[in-house]
Amino acid sequence: MIKSFQVISDASHGWVKVPLVELDRLAIQDQISEYSYVKGNFAFLEEDADAGVFIEARKAEGNIVKLKEIVRESCRKIRNYDTYPQTTTAIVAEINTSED
Repeated sequence: MIKSFQVISDASHGWVKVPLVELDRLAIQDQISEYSYVKGNFAFLEEDADAGVFIEARKAEGNIVKLKEIVRESCRKIRNYDTYPQTTTAIVAEINTSED
């Protein structure tokens, strides 16, 4: 299955926006570094390593990732989100509980 994900970037860096439940489903949540961020139900995966972990996990399932790039003058807002490991466990648990 092909699914699109946004790549939000500026002149110096970029992040792939991925639902936290997708990281949980792929069982890669513990492979994501502190260079990624979280806001709401989404992770913003750092482009140099964490996005690759995500893309490879989807490919291993036979799923293709299509990336749609959104270029901004500045991604200052993303850099101010919570860093990935600090908040995800509680958020994913809450999402999974609300889906039951």
